[in-house]
Amino acid sequence: MKRRLTSVARLLPATALAALAGCASLPPSSGGASVPNQIASQSAAALRERQDRLLAQPLSQEAAAELALLHPALTPHFAALHIDAASRLRLAYTPAPGTDAARSYGAAESKVERTLTIHLVSWLAASALRSQQVLAATRPGEAPSDTDIQTAAADVIGDWVFATRRDWVRAIAARQALRHANEAVRLSGAGQELARTMRQVGSAAALDLLKAQQLHAQTMALKAQRDANARLLREQLQYRTGIWGMSIEKIRLPDRLPDLPPSGVNAEGLEAIAVSQRADMQAVRAAVARHEAGTAQPALHEAHQAMLDSTALRARAEVRGAWIAYRSRLELARHACDVMLPLAQRIAEEQGRRYNGMLTGVFELIAGTATHIDAGARCAAAQREFWLAEVDLQQALAGMGKLAAPAAVAMSPARIALPHAGDH
Repeated sequence: MKRRLTSVARLLPATALAALAGCASLPPSSGGASVPNQIASQSAAALRERQDRLLAQPLSQEAAAELALLHPALTPHFAALHIDAASRLRLAYTPAPGTDAARSYGAAESKVERTLTIHLVSWLAASALRSQQVLAATRPGEAPSDTDIQTAAADVIGDWVFATRRDWVRAIAARQALRHANEAVRLSGAGQELARTMRQVGSAAALDLLKAQQLHAQTMALKAQRDANARLLREQLQYRTGIWGMSIEKIRLPDRLPDLPPSGVNAEGLEAIAVSQRADMQAVRAAVARHEAGTAQPALHEAHQAMLDSTALRARAEVRGAWIAYRSRLELARHACDVMLPLAQRIAEEQGRRYNGMLTGVFELIAGTATHIDAGARCAAAQREFWLAEVDLQQALAGMGKLAAPAAVAMSPARIALPHAGDH
């Protein structure tokens, strides 16, 4: 049990929220006061240096999410939390005081680091909840006003970070899909040339050449479609990170998504973590404490308890749904990559041996290779769905942002339908 819960803690950003109440303070901030030019210049230089360091290597999911904190769209929300630009990146890699974020994240199971998410959530929740607790203690029954604004601001920032993580997954997956399309074009081009040669020597019918030409045209269209998709998703990721101008040229994306983790997260304990540590649960508890201070009305207490119960039910449902999607997509990805892909490779190798022994035709050889390329594309698509589901699980446990209901698993990369021997 203890080992399994430790495994969960390594994955989930919400675990940083356990010890926030009344014990965290934000890094030094300018609030709304004007900052001397010298200090502002030093802060800008530090941010540029950090940005350059993040862009010096192929952009990881962690680096993309950290860069997203500097996006101008988030400035008003950080201002509501009294966090200035100079402090934003610092809270990306520094855990809020009183949390054990660094220890619980020391040996993450997957290759995608999540230090940023867990640290950021700890700071955002600490800022919003601390204000509510102060108000509850000093001005019982006060209207929500600023505290609700701060809670909403933290929610927007957290949602932006999770969206950036998803955009990173989609952008890398689109690059993989484009490579598979390039392979399909190469293969269909070879088939077209072969069909043309065979037609010239009278070994293939006119229909064979037409089918080969049609297939090559289809794969060229597929390549163009995936090239456009890769460009658009890269642009979306660049927008999320706030990178623009000449700095865009510095962005280098990894060639492929990380490998699947050796083991998935167990469902045991997830609901308890969500109910006790989700940011929305803590916000509701703080709001209830603020409104109930100084009053003993039974009806008001019942209404507050119902609000807590409703929020807890939603938290449990979101976590259960996110975990079901996470586990099912992990299993599907393992099947696509560990079963179907090796099987397609063995079939292609066997057809190669049969072709070398003059036991089968060239079109069957090409068809076997096409099946192998298709299997690789399906493996990559399944990996993409898993990593997106993992981000959804993180967000469900954090309780920040608007998490859509898990969609049905769908993986349908375009299939390469090369002609078989029986077609000519």
